[in-house]
Amino acid sequence: MKTDFTIRLATLPNCEAIAAIHVKAWQETYIEIVSKQSLENLSFDDRLQLRKTIMGKENHDCIHLVNVVPHTGDPSLRCLPPTGLG
Repeated sequence: MKTDFTIRLATLPNCEAIAAIHVKAWQETYIEIVSKQSLENLSFDDRLQLRKTIMGKENHDCIHLVNVVPHTGDPSLRCLPPTGLG
């Protein structure tokens, strides 16, 4: 099955979507590795502030990409296909 998706460079306004995805990904991925309490205590606000700090710096060694919703260019909260980018 072929799944088309578009990626672009992330911008500061995308920090909220990226932080939300980051928290959800940790909560789903590490459920059998990290304690339930630790996963429940992950802070969206902390992740948002961290993401704003990271993306606000001039850092040419790090790029941020987002999967976008067709026709809008907004970050998508849907998961990439299981095969990832390959």
